[in-house]
Amino acid sequence: MKKSNNFKLHKLVNNRIPSEILGCIRKWGPISRARLAENCGVSRPAITRTVSALLQQELLVETALSDSKGPRRKDGLVLNPEAGYCIAIAYTVEGLNVIAMDTSYTVVAETSRWVDLHPMTEEERLQTIFESVDDILAQTRDLKGHCLGLAVADPGVIDHEAGIAKWSSILQHWHNVPIVDIFQKRFQLPVLLLNGASTYIRAIDRLEMREQSENMFFVQFGAGIGCCFKLGGIYISGNAMLAGEFGHWKVTDEPVQCRCGGVGCLEAVAA
Repeated sequence: MKKSNNFKLHKLVNNRIPSEILGCIRKWGPISRARLAENCGVSRPAITRTVSALLQQELLVETALSDSKGPRRKDGLVLNPEAGYCIAIAYTVEGLNVIAMDTSYTVVAETSRWVDLHPMTEEERLQTIFESVDDILAQTRDLKGHCLGLAVADPGVIDHEAGIAKWSSILQHWHNVPIVDIFQKRFQLPVLLLNGASTYIRAIDRLEMREQSENMFFVQFGAGIGCCFKLGGIYISGNAMLAGEFGHWKVTDEPVQCRCGGVGCLEAVAA
């Protein structure tokens, strides 16, 4: 798979049907095409077309099903661990973590830097993050697959659709930063921006709980306090991605000053 195909591949897997099919294969693979159509609620012709495209892009591979015997043994579909890898970037006031994970959810490289990001200027903070991403790209240079994209977990309020970090109570000089645009220009890769807490609940739900629960409530606390909800199988972000900002709910009338500029916030009281 050539690196120049990354944006074409990104467009393919972000369409609804390919995304649903990849999700079903990740969850139930190896899985036959017939069962895939049943579980995804997608027509068999659509399954055939989409699976063919995903096989051509080397995102999927076929393997014999363990419960299939005889001369006409059926093949099942699984994610190809050598299709490539994605890089996840998470940063807080205390430092940053960057990992590379292949398409079978195996961590293939990681790095952590414990550095005070709070007082840095926007340019200094971005350069610090870039250095860690460059380190991961160097570690993964000899892997068979290419980097398929970057996911950035920002600790503040974001505009997901615009790809902008709007503000953060724990990072100075961090207002209306066009994260997606900056990272795409720097690394020439597709970039996804998410709120930190919403990223963590997805990781725990998918990798540890195997999406067995329809409802979850996740609380993240450290330098700040945030949360995320999963209700009826849907992650709740709320208006302007503010559903998890309960660290800034007012919980007291006492004059406790918060870093966000408010008074009486849960985050300030808990500090």
